[in-house]
Amino acid sequence: MKWILQLVLLSFFVIPLFAQDGLTLASNSEIQADSAKPANRLRIKDKSPNRAAIYSLVLPGAGQVYNGRIWKVPIVYAALGTSFYFIRTNKTQYRRFRDAYLIRIDTIPTTFDEFVDVIPTAEGIKSYRDQARRYMEISYFSFGFVWLLNSIEAYVDCHLLHFDISEDLSLDLSVPKAYPGISVNLSFNKVPRPAAGRRIGPFGK
Repeated sequence: MKWILQLVLLSFFVIPLFAQDGLTLASNSEIQADSAKPANRLRIKDKSPNRAAIYSLVLPGAGQVYNGRIWKVPIVYAALGTSFYFIRTNKTQYRRFRDAYLIRIDTIPTTFDEFVDVIPTAEGIKSYRDQARRYMEISYFSFGFVWLLNSIEAYVDCHLLHFDISEDLSLDLSVPKAYPGISVNLSFNKVPRPAAGRRIGPFGK
């Protein structure tokens, strides 16, 4: 059950990898703030996905800070902290069953392990020891996976920053008349920004 809990906790970190910012409707205040957008876009273009990935690989969360996603840093360290907690817990359990098994199979009659009244046979202790070792290995893998995933997330998120998802995009569907048959051309065109108090539809009308 412990490894299932770890996978569930890891899912809370994977979900933000595919999250995107929603689009808001244009307003007069946003139109007035358009003068600051070119500078912001230049700063975004200066960001390197490779650099973001390296930052997060060296120090978890550094790439998220580099991308301006500071709110993701607690998620990164919560996932790493959870994995580290399970590493310590499962490692402690493994050592307990390992030492108990070594005591149970020795030939000294005056030594007793802590599970003498709970697990009657040495094979039973060995089974619990192997199970604890498996959980410990899964915990180490989870920790490394979260560390690597935080670097991948920073890399992908920095790439997404370069996509233009503003309201200035329009979709143009046209059927060329020069060729027989049916075909559809898809093209994205920039729609000019309206003046204050005037709205332009998705097809420039």
